[in-house]
Formats: sequence, C-alpha cells, structure tokens
Amino acid sequence: MKHEYEAKFLAVDVAGLRAQLAAFGAVQVFPRTLLTRKIFESDVLDGSQWVRLRNEGTRTTLTLKQVTDATSIHGTTEIETEVGDLDAMAEILTNLGLREVRYQENFREEWQLGDVAFDFDTWPDLPTFLEIEGPDEPSVRDAAAHLGLDYSDARFGSVDAIYKSETGRDILAEPTLLFPDAGAGASVGVAGPAPGLVTELTAFMRQYEQATNSHEIDRVVPLIAEDAVYWFSDGSYRGVAEITGAIERTFATIRDEAYGIGDLEWVVLTADHAVCRYRFSWTGIVGGRPRSGAGRGTNVIVKRDGAWKMRHEHLST
Repeated sequence: MKHEYEAKFLAVDVAGLRAQLAAFGAVQVFPRTLLTRKIFESDVLDGSQWVRLRNEGTRTTLTLKQVTDATSIHGTTEIETEVGDLDAMAEILTNLGLREVRYQENFREEWQLGDVAFDFDTWPDLPTFLEIEGPDEPSVRDAAAHLGLDYSDARFGSVDAIYKSETGRDILAEPTLLFPDAGAGASVGVAGPAPGLVTELTAFMRQYEQATNSHEIDRVVPLIAEDAVYWFSDGSYRGVAEITGAIERTFATIRDEAYGIGDLEWVVLTADHAVCRYRFSWTGIVGGRPRSGAGRGTNVIVKRDGAWKMRHEHLST
C-alpha cells in the first residue's frame, strides 16, 4: 500500500481560495460534482482498514484504505484502482464475504496545480473544507503556505474524525450519510439558481428521452459531448464513437422500446453544468418476448458552445 499525503483545512474562505488558485495558474480539473460511495468491511480486514467503492461522476474507483494514525499526514495508506461497473463490483465484494456497512455522499470540486490537488469538499451538515493532496509531505506543506493556511491547523485521516470533533456525530454508526434533499444539496455554493435554469435543463432531459425513444441514433448523437463517459450494465464507454456503438446495440436488441424517465432530482445546478438523478424504466421486445426493466440514473450535463450536452451517464438497476 502506498502512503496518501493529504491535509484538510476547516473553516476556509472558499471563494478567496478559488481566486488564489486561479491567480497561481491552477486549473479546475472537474466542477462541483456529487460523489457517492459504498463502504465495505470484513472480519479478514484489520480494524483500521475498509474498502470504498466510489462513483466519482466520470469514473468508479475501488480503494482499500487504512488509517493507522489520524493525527499525522503519514498515517494513511491506500491501494486504488478504477473499475468499470459499480454494481457488479459491489456484488462481487458481497459474494466474497464483505459487508456493505455504509452509503455516503458528498460534493467535490477539484483544482490541480502541478502535482498537487486541491479539493473543496462539502459533506452533509459540515461547512465546505479544503483538502490538499500531494506526492509527499513537503509538497502539501508548501501548497498550504502559498495559500496562507496554517499547517498546524491541518487535519488528517478520515472525515469521521471531523464529524466527531465538529458535530459530535459518530457517522461510523450511521448506515447512510446523505444530504437532506436534492434542493439542499444543490444550493450549497449555488446562490439560488433561477427557475428558468431548471426548466431549461428539464427540457433538455426530455429531449434526450425522446431521442432515445425514437431509436434514431442521429437524434441522440448531437446531445452527447465529445469527451463523454457512459456506464451501462455491460461496461463503460468513452467518447462518442464507443457510446454510439453501445446505444446502437441496445436499439438492435430491444424492439418497440418505450423508455421513460421520472422523479428528476437536480443535485447540482449552475449556469454551465448540472447533475441530475432520476428513475428510468423501459419496456420492449427482446428475443421475441416482452421484457421490461427499471433502475436509477445519474447524468452530468455540461454547456458547450451555448448548448447542453451529456457528459456522463450512469444507469444501474
């Protein structure tokens, strides 16, 4: 396992730090995005270890983490890899004897400057804090100093320690850690998105739904961003060419399909990107027999050249 060198700074001026990072030449790697994670434990793991399966919006990662000293930047180690299907991996872990003990969500906005990452993390019932991660302790210390942060105030280890010290909560005893509702989650850091934006994005989702229902790929492709990443039950697809091939195979497999989406929840709403969670269902003819299905979807939508595009889609049953 390799060491993870990161430090968290609470009670920060988010807008001021963003301005400083931009002035230093840092690049926003990805905008404010909802991350969801399943936490697994097992009797074969050390008491300081756990397995995290995390949906990061454009990819899924599987991580074995260990915190041996939550008071030091040298106390956390991990092994991480990317996986193609979150639900399949969760089933594999369960069948191997691991227990899913918690489901958690938070928002993250990430900036990069050289080999150092700056993450603005927002968790339910906690003010946004900054996490700085680098290849070693000196790089983290230097980054903090350049931002005017006092390294003696840094916090280490997992977020559960922050919940205990700041709110008195033991989130390790809570099976779910969620934002109260989509509206509350979306409003963090977003000053009252105009109702017209919700209408505009909902119309785009309906346009996408109708294009999918038409089984005409030429209606679907213009709605997909060039750098899109899609996760379906059979795997992940990157770029328009791969995604188009996957959608066309679905069209060929399911005849007379009726596809619908509902219960839209806008968990992120800004002028240039949004995240929508929803329920989907379909009916059709597969192999000459009636079939149907349903599940949950998460889409990341971005504005490119004045038009909304699908940047990411994750469907799970």
